[in-house]
Amino acid sequence: MDWLIMAAAKAEPTVGVVVLTGVVLVFFILVLIMFLIQAQGKLFQAIEQKKSKKQTNAKADPAPIKQSAPIVQEGISPEVVAVIGAAVAAMAPNYKIQKIEPAKSTSKAQKSQWAQAGVMENTTPFSR
Repeated sequence: MDWLIMAAAKAEPTVGVVVLTGVVLVFFILVLIMFLIQAQGKLFQAIEQKKSKKQTNAKADPAPIKQSAPIVQEGISPEVVAVIGAAVAAMAPNYKIQKIEPAKSTSKAQKSQWAQAGVMENTTPFSR
């Protein structure tokens, strides 16, 4: 019976076997994760291709857009109108500018919006 206990004690794996097993297991799992990510990428590409095909089929014959110049109040330079138009076109290409006019203030004594924002930022109590 003593020889069985001694044999079981000697059956303990060596340090090299434990390290080799750990390294092989880690790399196997990393390769598995790599294949899963590649499969996921191919799946998403296929879904995007289906969406783009549907969108191109739906937009095959768009109706012509009637362009008209926006109504501009006097005193606003053409450069300002061009900058506003470029900003709107960059942010939302399907939008159309209808009218450009300065912001209306309720009273002459009221501060500008930038001044009001500064006052609000500097006088707001700390939140707890």
